[in-house]
Amino acid sequence: MMKEQSKIIISDNTDLPFSIFKKLYYDAIQKDQPNADAMAISTSNNNNVVSSRFVNLKYIVNNELIFFTNYNSPKFTDIKFNPNVSCLIYWQNTNVQIRICGKADASSNKISDKHFDDREYSKNVAAISSNQSKTIESYERLMSIYEENLKKYSNALPKRPNNWGGVSIKPSYFEFWYGSNVRLNKRECFCKVNDLWQKSILQP
Repeated sequence: MMKEQSKIIISDNTDLPFSIFKKLYYDAIQKDQPNADAMAISTSNNNNVVSSRFVNLKYIVNNELIFFTNYNSPKFTDIKFNPNVSCLIYWQNTNVQIRICGKADASSNKISDKHFDDREYSKNVAAISSNQSKTIESYERLMSIYEENLKKYSNALPKRPNNWGGVSIKPSYFEFWYGSNVRLNKRECFCKVNDLWQKSILQP
């Protein structure tokens, strides 16, 4: 059973880049890196306009990265049009940057249902209350809707709405960047070719 927490849950991965990610992630946690689950994701729409935003990376399971969103949001609308995404993570306390490229799609209902059921009640009500990225007359109106829904669902846990769930990214490229005081930063990359990961070192 997957349990929600502020940190990334990493399990059941077999490919080498994921092992490196796991080690670097725990190194960052040991150095008290705040918001270690923050990941920038870039998508593009049908007008070739690129957008970036931060999401909370929740799981790295079975060689996939998983975050959660409203399926009516611009980010997922972009993904439906163009599943190619680029992700970026930076942990300042260890001076490590990770670039990831891959294809994204909706996660299985099983993953989305488990995560929703394990979340805090207030977070699920917030997900139901917001039409993500749609305009609203005021923030106060949004909070009013939220308060109404807190009362509405107080005696029964809300079910996961069909327009909310996980997004799974299958990486085809990793780059691990290690900062250096002399600017000769180490760049170690892995590119997936014919289901095999090929390693190379890039000059800074």
